[in-house]
Amino acid sequence: MRFIIPTLKASNVARVWPQTMQVFVQHQIDLRAGGDGALRDVAERNHLNLEQFLREINDAIDRAPARVA
Repeated sequence: MRFIIPTLKASNVARVWPQTMQVFVQHQIDLRAGGDGALRDVAERNHLNLEQFLREINDAIDRAPARVA
């Protein structure tokens, strides 16, 4: 399990782990239209429970198949 922390920038999380976009889309968070910032701030602006939001992001990362270099 990965440990995504609340101070990471949402756009960086989505760029490094594209499979997390499903979480942002599910919560109707548009990273291009002012929805970006620290995950903590994104959760607060969108009235999301931070712990649950981070769990969903971590789960999305864990479910993705491992990439081979």
